[in-house]
Amino acid sequence: LMLMFVFTVALLGRDFGPMLTAERRARAKGEVLQKGAHVPSSLDVDPDLRPDPETPRRFWNAAIPIVTLIGTALVSIILNGLQNLPPGQEASLINVLANADTTKVLIWSTLMGSVVSIVLTVAQKLLTLEEAMNAWVAGIKAVITGL
Repeated sequence: LMLMFVFTVALLGRDFGPMLTAERRARAKGEVLQKGAHVPSSLDVDPDLRPDPETPRRFWNAAIPIVTLIGTALVSIILNGLQNLPPGQEASLINVLANADTTKVLIWSTLMGSVVSIVLTVAQKLLTLEEAMNAWVAGIKAVITGL
């Protein structure tokens, strides 16, 4: 449902809620941030996460893990929903989605995307396994800080 909302906003070119308020303020007053807004200093990239300037940047090193994450999530939601269907309940798409444990599915899908990313990086000798794991932990810390 949320993905449909995102595409609707993008297609219509309209904002809603707090984003609409921010857009109106920016256009009317030229203020990008509301008064009293605190911009976290962690917006700068952690030095541990900066790639070596010599490291080649390849589209597939980002695309394959993302496709893995999305594909794993979609397949796992369906399989998990089928597994959790109560006996005698029809296996309709709505029932399958309603019975899926999406938290579990998203955690496993994220882990699968991470593993694929690490394998790609190490297999291409862009990082050692230790460097890849350290970067993964630093990335997790950056995400947790944002929460």
